[in-house]
Amino acid sequence: MLATYIIYQSLTDPNFGDVKFEKIFYLSEYFVLKRNFDQKYYVQAAGPYDNKFTMGYFKQVEQSKWFIRLINGNQYTFSKGEEHDKSLNTYNLFSDKELEK
Repeated sequence: MLATYIIYQSLTDPNFGDVKFEKIFYLSEYFVLKRNFDQKYYVQAAGPYDNKFTMGYFKQVEQSKWFIRLINGNQYTFSKGEEHDKSLNTYNLFSDKELEK
């Protein structure tokens, strides 16, 4: 749900794509929420990357039609899918204070 929240909050950012998503997810997990979501990050030139989680997650949200991932030059970008409203529920996994951060 953190990943979905990050994408939803970043839909209006024209520079938001896969790389920025991964960086924000990493920073949110470790430095803002201070939780361990069992990610397995690898050091990449562009920053931390967890291929197993990220590619599975992108596939899941595209199949659920929450978001559409489009290639724009050499960068993927996101837009709302036809079922994006269903992605807004955080299922009480985060407190209001955590969401504010």
